Amino acid sequence: MNPYQKLLRGLRQVVSGAPYRFTYAADGFGVRKKFVPFLEDSEFDRAWQRTLQANEGLWGGGSLSDIRWRCHTCTWAANNCLRLDGDFAEFGVNTGVMSSMILQTTKANTSGKKFYLFDTFAGIPEDTATSSDKAHVEKMNRTLYSHDSLEVAQRVFSPFDSVEFVVGRLPETIANSGVDRLSYVSIDLNSVNAEMAVAEEIWDKIVPGGIIVLDDYGFGGHEEQCQAWDAFASDHGRMVMALPTGQGMLMR
Repeated sequence: MNPYQKLLRGLRQVVSGAPYRFTYAADGFGVRKKFVPFLEDSEFDRAWQRTLQANEGLWGGGSLSDIRWRCHTCTWAANNCLRLDGDFAEFGVNTGVMSSMILQTTKANTSGKKFYLFDTFAGIPEDTATSSDKAHVEKMNRTLYSHDSLEVAQRVFSPFDSVEFVVGRLPETIANSGVDRLSYVSIDLNSVNAEMAVAEEIWDKIVPGGIIVLDDYGFGGHEEQCQAWDAFASDHGRMVMALPTGQGMLMR
């Protein structure tokens, strides 16, 4: 190893904590010695750049974090659900990063499916938080959800005529939303009580083979959600797949 290589290795160790060149290192995890196809996908990259631009300054006043792998998970799941009967739904939208990536990189908008977007668009209802959720929920409302996310989301989704906004608290808004059969579902409510109430409300609406992507499932500080989803899945003869992104995936 020449001096230049030693220097590079040292710098990598300082920056990443390990003397390795990572294929992807972001969002709390890294991989090395892997081929990651979506990083080479020009269509995916163009969609990501548009998404970054649309979200500039909205996430705690800074730029959107590199969550491309989480977006890839959602686009993969949605693309596979296009062949199934049933509409799409996201519960917990904010500015619509995941769903806008789906609509930009798949044929969901021209598939004849509706894409329902459920959110208060005014932060997380604090009265739904458990005692262990409360501090985290209050912090998120002060930082990430302090902007007018509905106005941003309406602008982001304006090119897509398949989208239907459902504004209000969950699960109360589901009953009158028009949702009947679902194939792809994303849930990111940062509240165990709200997520499990939604799960109970929609489970029988999801078609066989339909996929639920759980955004918070494997993140530190969300252990209550993880445990509740594991119990829910077990009660229905299923198992949640844990992903290195922190997401969980559950099939109907």
